[in-house]
Amino acid sequence: MSEQSVVGTPRPVTRAVRAAALVIIAIGAGGVVAHLAPRYGALYVYAAALVSIVWMEGVVFGAIGALAAAATYVVLFARGTFSSSELAVALITSLLLPLLAARRRRAEPPPSLITTAPPDPGELDALRVQLSDTLAKLYEANQQRERLCEQYEQEIELLQHENEEARRRLAPRKPLILVVHHDPALRSQSRDSLAQHGFDTITAADGLEGLRLAVAHKPAVVVADASMPKMDGRELCQLIKSNPETAGVRVLLLTANEREEVMHELAPDELLRKPVQIDALQAALLRLTGSEP
Repeated sequence: MSEQSVVGTPRPVTRAVRAAALVIIAIGAGGVVAHLAPRYGALYVYAAALVSIVWMEGVVFGAIGALAAAATYVVLFARGTFSSSELAVALITSLLLPLLAARRRRAEPPPSLITTAPPDPGELDALRVQLSDTLAKLYEANQQRERLCEQYEQEIELLQHENEEARRRLAPRKPLILVVHHDPALRSQSRDSLAQHGFDTITAADGLEGLRLAVAHKPAVVVADASMPKMDGRELCQLIKSNPETAGVRVLLLTANEREEVMHELAPDELLRKPVQIDALQAALLRLTGSEP
């Protein structure tokens, strides 16, 4: 890592020693003032110690040093007169204050002179490699997160589809009725009436179409007119019953033939004589589908 050439902060002990030195200097200078003007000696000592120490060592050391300097001055120099040797010591110590201040100013480099050592090329390469590895890991983690999100969405869609299928399987299904008749008005009326009574209905216009729909949808009941073009209901009934795929489909024939024994030979599950009332048709369908209350 790069090193910065900065001036270290002095330890508290060093600062206390320098503050004590300033106290001594302030007291010596105060002795000179007291010799010339005894009234202002103590004030000068306190002010000189406070200003100099605060400027050089901080507020806390300044307050403590100023009080100590004032107290010491009162004890030592309160009489206001000095001998020649005491005056010489006071003059010498008073000269140290500006010298110490000047040395302090030279020792503190301005902020602009604080320099930073040039980075080591090897360290830069190591940092680049580390940064590249970190970015690669972040990219891989992001890709994995996206894959997990896609997998989660697919699982949610699958669960929703399975729930819908389960609901459809569990939901009660309406019996499907195939109405085969050549009269469009009767087909439409039958479809609407049966829908109102709870049946799903599909229709066919003739026996051929009816056979195709019966094989494709396997309705619960085929309602067919015995007389129709192309393929009548009797032939349709025979084909439905003879086909293994539709042998289980119930057939209800609508007929105007008075000879019911002939019609029963065709093996329909039930016969209704025309004209058919809707209530009679509904009752027959309920019997054939097992939906009777």
